[in-house]
Amino acid sequence: MASATGCWTNVAYRKDFMVTQTWLKGVEQAHDIAAPMSLRIADLSA
Repeated sequence: MASATGCWTNVAYRKDFMVTQTWLKGVEQAHDIAAPMSLRIADLSA
């Protein structure tokens, strides 16, 4: 039903993941389920 409306990117997959460098901190906080393929840069640190 979500794909029929074209709003499928707003549906969160509970087991989604991000692949980042090990030195990058704050990834969990920066991961926004409303924009699942991006990170909020302001929440990241080295």
